[in-house]
Amino acid sequence: ALPISGQTLPLQLFRPQEVSMVRNVIQRDRTFAVLAYSNGREVDAQFGTTAEIYAYREEHEFGIDTVKLKAVGRQRFKVMEIRTQADGIKQAKMQIGRA
Repeated sequence: ALPISGQTLPLQLFRPQEVSMVRNVIQRDRTFAVLAYSNGREVDAQFGTTAEIYAYREEHEFGIDTVKLKAVGRQRFKVMEIRTQADGIKQAKMQIGRA
C-alpha cells in the first residue's frame, strides 16, 4: 500500500534483508521510500512516497527476527532510476516533489 502524506503505514517484516535494511534506516534518519507499481513489477514504478518511522519494535518469534513498525507518509517523489542490491533490496534515484 502506498501511503499518502500523513497516513500511517503499519509493517511487520521478517525477511532477513528487510530486517537489516530497517535497522540501518533506524540508525540514520528513520526515513525510507515506498514505491508504487501497478503491474506487479517494481522496476516499472514511476512514483512513490517517503515514509518516516515513528514506532519500532524488534521481536524474536519462532527463531526468526521480526520487526514491527509504524511509519507515516511524508513526501511524494518521482522515480528516476531503480537498481537492485545483491541482497534483493531495491534502491531508487528519485526527485522529491510532484509525482
